[in-house]
Amino acid sequence: MRGAIGSDVDAMTLRELLWVYDGISYERWMQTGAIVAGLYNSQRTKTSDRVWTFADFHPAHATARRGKSGLEIVTQTREWFASDEIQWLPGFGPGGQHGDK
Repeated sequence: MRGAIGSDVDAMTLRELLWVYDGISYERWMQTGAIVAGLYNSQRTKTSDRVWTFADFHPAHATARRGKSGLEIVTQTREWFASDEIQWLPGFGPGGQHGDK
């Protein structure tokens, strides 16, 4: 890490080193995401296709756009059907070991 930061590593506190590490990591993921987005965008065939940005591939931004959890999806799906239409595996579903409590 000394090469990436410079020669003042010995004068930095642990907190400052972590800030530097986070900044370097963020910047490297930003570059990687920009390269991957460029590859995806170069393969677009229609102007209506989605335009990708680095944030679509950056782990720090991906957590902000996280989709529904598995429990939320199962709950939503269960609401679409009548209670007798869904056949649960043994130990799963309402009242099962892994089901809602």
